[in-house]
Amino acid sequence: MNFPILTGNVIDRETGKYIQNVKPWNSFAFNGVKVGMIGLTSMKPEIRGWDDVADLDFIEPVEALNALLPEVSEKSDVNIVLSHAGNPVDHKLAQVPGVSAVIGADTHKVIETPV
Repeated sequence: MNFPILTGNVIDRETGKYIQNVKPWNSFAFNGVKVGMIGLTSMKPEIRGWDDVADLDFIEPVEALNALLPEVSEKSDVNIVLSHAGNPVDHKLAQVPGVSAVIGADTHKVIETPV
């Protein structure tokens, strides 16, 4: 792969670390602007009890974001959250101080009014 997989709120229950080959966040420079990108997902797999994620802990996205932002902000000018948690959670993530934008999915509904 030529891109990082970002998930900042999924932890291997046995090791207490992020899952293998996954980073909680990454930073990139675009035209001299340092951009921090944080990946977050929903807690649905835990609720659904899928066997393939039974050994993982899903941290509540806002809690995980608050824990990651100080570290990310030290290395970035702006912070973008890449979320697969749905509109209600995305709205909460957008309210966290230090978040510049949220690019979200999972609600499966088109938002036609610019935000």
